[in-house]
Amino acid sequence: MSKGKKSISVKIKTGQPGHGEERKDEDAVPPVQCSPWKKGGDFNLPLHGKLTIPPNCLQGKKDAITCTLLTPSDRNIHMPSLTRDEHLASEIFLFEFNGTKMKGSLVFILPYYEVDYTYYDIVLKQKKPEADEWESIDMTSSDAEKRLVTFESETLGAFAIVSRLKLESFDISPQGCIYNAKIGKYISIRFPKKATETPLLCGIQIHPTDQNQLQVIKSEHPTEFYEFLGATDIFEFRHNGPRPDFKRPVTMKLPLTSVFEEDENTEDICIMLKTVKGWEVLENPLKFTRQNVSFDVKIFTKFCIAKSRPGRQRCLPEALKIIEERSNKIKVDHVAMVKLEQKYWSILVQCVQKDKRDDIVAKRKEKGWVEIKLPETETEQDDNSSGFPRFNSRRRHKPVEQKSGCKDTEYADGKEILLKLQGEVQVKVKPVAPPENEMEVDGEGENDENKASEENKNDKVNFDLQSKLNSIGLKDDEKPKEDYDSLFFNSLLPESYKKYEIEPVHSTEKDLSGTLNLYYRNEDGGVSQFNTVSVNISESAVKDYFYVEPPPPEPEPEPEPEPEVEPEEPTPRPKTVTYRNFESESFMRITQSKRAKISVPKESKTMSGRSLMTLAKEIEQGLTLAVYLDIPDSTITGIGFDALSNGLSLIDVTYKILMYWKRKTKKERQVEELAYGLRGMGRPDVAAVLMERHKQNLELTPDCFKY
Repeated sequence: MSKGKKSISVKIKTGQPGHGEERKDEDAVPPVQCSPWKKGGDFNLPLHGKLTIPPNCLQGKKDAITCTLLTPSDRNIHMPSLTRDEHLASEIFLFEFNGTKMKGSLVFILPYYEVDYTYYDIVLKQKKPEADEWESIDMTSSDAEKRLVTFESETLGAFAIVSRLKLESFDISPQGCIYNAKIGKYISIRFPKKATETPLLCGIQIHPTDQNQLQVIKSEHPTEFYEFLGATDIFEFRHNGPRPDFKRPVTMKLPLTSVFEEDENTEDICIMLKTVKGWEVLENPLKFTRQNVSFDVKIFTKFCIAKSRPGRQRCLPEALKIIEERSNKIKVDHVAMVKLEQKYWSILVQCVQKDKRDDIVAKRKEKGWVEIKLPETETEQDDNSSGFPRFNSRRRHKPVEQKSGCKDTEYADGKEILLKLQGEVQVKVKPVAPPENEMEVDGEGENDENKASEENKNDKVNFDLQSKLNSIGLKDDEKPKEDYDSLFFNSLLPESYKKYEIEPVHSTEKDLSGTLNLYYRNEDGGVSQFNTVSVNISESAVKDYFYVEPPPPEPEPEPEPEPEVEPEEPTPRPKTVTYRNFESESFMRITQSKRAKISVPKESKTMSGRSLMTLAKEIEQGLTLAVYLDIPDSTITGIGFDALSNGLSLIDVTYKILMYWKRKTKKERQVEELAYGLRGMGRPDVAAVLMERHKQNLELTPDCFKY
């Protein structure tokens, strides 16, 4: 709605009480609205973020910037398109502005989740309000310990932090050079003279190989990894030259892992390089040192240091192929849950890592969710794709027994799953435009109908924009023909799920059943179903959903009260006038005393010497009490030195301080000031006893402190 127009409040009814009310998501974080006008200020954002608005940035009194933290269920609306080497490392923050123009740049501080800085660095991305694609923007600073990034921007929109595989770039010339890489230790390249005819821009990337995951892969592929012993990270080298190879061999040095460093036998260690045909063993001679291995090569590609059993290097190409395919994948499990309340039904599908499944399901069940058991899928048989003939041998190792149940699912970060709800339930449609007879307008105006039509037009534009945002990241030939929802698996984020608020398709009160189908996207642009979530709703739950509470009974009319008859007031008796003999003013002035009455206050028994000695034995911290009784420092110092010279105890010092204070304080204020000082030094119990004994007009005795 444009600035200056009166607001229109819309009230929608669907026939059932409570069905038209929009319910807040239990996982949603309340949006933060920043409206400082011209003063500016700092505002806290979700997840310990911060927004700084400079003075005179917002011009209107009602101008406000709203920050919304997208829930995992709504993440697909603004999901950035990521490559294989990129991972979403933060939640998506959506900033909106209801005014017309801002002056100056805003300062943002946004958080992100833990990133492995050995192989990855972070990149800040933004999608402007009117843009369809995400773009990288510069950061002012980043704090790796607190995981915060700081940046400035004059435009709003959606912001996200992405972790990207480190890429080190360097230039080479036809004159040759020796380049020592900074991306990793013991990586160097020696370019001889005239190895290239033109200057080239080269890049180095290290694809990590998790050694723990490597052991899992070996156990799951015993045939391909029977002769395999170990491998390092995969090192990728590339350049922008017109031809893939160099005129002269280039000498490379790559680091060895700790396993290879301790092994003195280097005959079975080889260099694997990836060509058009796949992974191959480099036949060139190798030179080993304690930390690295050097070799000559004429192309830039992916390299890996691997080791096999003696004379069994032919198993390495197939093993490296499997390692490369599964190095960036994580074992996940699909969890489906449903929550059926009286007027609110919801279903949830979540991709969770296997080691976190039990904790996530337990937390959901505490909130009232019920898990739906998914059907088991058949175990796929591994084909003999190694390219080598099998032979029968009595000494062949035993195959690994396959566990019953569904096969482990592995997803790469950013994997997209398509969802579609079918059956007798549907996604609850939130109405946009109200009926004519249910529209209520706040305020008076002549063009209310024009305002309502303009509001509906804006809603239609927002719906078109929403549909457009749903298709971001898909090419034209990859967009599904049917209406699917997307669920993206993000390994660095705590949760990845899609939640629906559902309702019955028809109003018949009977058992309902529906299915939520899960699909993969194929390479040719089609989709393939791989699992189904069955939703069965009992008749009693359907009746509770459509139950309409009866209107409250009309209150019985109260009987009309009988008219009250005002009693007649009795006639007052006539008053007799009495006359007083007033004395003359001169006589009163002469006889009246001019001296004010002297009131001698009586000392409280709690201020007697015996009471103060009892109090000194109870507290003992006389110097602390003296500070709260506002006794001068010089007096406190003098009493302290006097106590040291005469060998007095702490009780005697406290008694001297109390007696000095008593002489300097008026009697009517002594009890209140002493009680105030006792409370200040942390003894409210003693102050309470003092006030109670003062009210009883009794002295302080040792027995009154035994409580």
